[in-house]
Amino acid sequence: MAATPLLRPGDTCWRLETASRLRFLVDYQDYFSALRSALAAARRSIHVLSWGFDPRTRLAPDGSRVRGAPDEIGCTLIELAKANPSLDVRLLIWQSSLPISATQDFFPHRAKAWFKDTGVRFQLDAEVPLGACHHQKVVVIDDRLAFIGSGDITGDRWDTPEHPDEDVRRRTPDGGLHPPRHEVMAMFDGPAAAALGELFRARWQVSAGEPPDGPTPGDADPWPADVTPDLT
Repeated sequence: MAATPLLRPGDTCWRLETASRLRFLVDYQDYFSALRSALAAARRSIHVLSWGFDPRTRLAPDGSRVRGAPDEIGCTLIELAKANPSLDVRLLIWQSSLPISATQDFFPHRAKAWFKDTGVRFQLDAEVPLGACHHQKVVVIDDRLAFIGSGDITGDRWDTPEHPDEDVRRRTPDGGLHPPRHEVMAMFDGPAAAALGELFRARWQVSAGEPPDGPTPGDADPWPADVTPDLT
């Protein structure tokens, strides 16, 4: 009797797709470094799904408290959209309940005003069943490269694999230090990345009532040049 496969589309998983390259990014020092490089390489679209989001999050923290630093994710996205008006930048973030939002300095709700009158489309997602939440953590670049895993783009996630008790770079947007944090993200390309682009557009249509167009295929490769795949 043949064994039942673990991954069954429509049953134990959404769908099965292949990836040309795969890299596991353990902890946010590596994830944010790869993400920052991939965002800079985007030519067609940057699409983000997340449970939480704080535009003040530093992608390359150095322990300083400088507000509006160019490595803040909000500033980064706004500047990329300004430099390339054809770049479709959209964020779909769960519209968390106020008690949860209060623990996050009332983000992501405050992020809506942050992106007002910019080239970044920001949408709070309330289209979930009663008592449920939108818990996916996905970033898709040009439908060619995707990140998916355990962590949100918020100010208390960054850490190194060493997880020292105290690290001045592990600073929240309000200036305090946050404790060590362990997260794992996967970065991959190929049809699997394109599938997550489709997922984003389907979720955006449900939440915002309009489907964004899929990006026109391009020749640019957003895979960070300094990141070697674990699998090819």
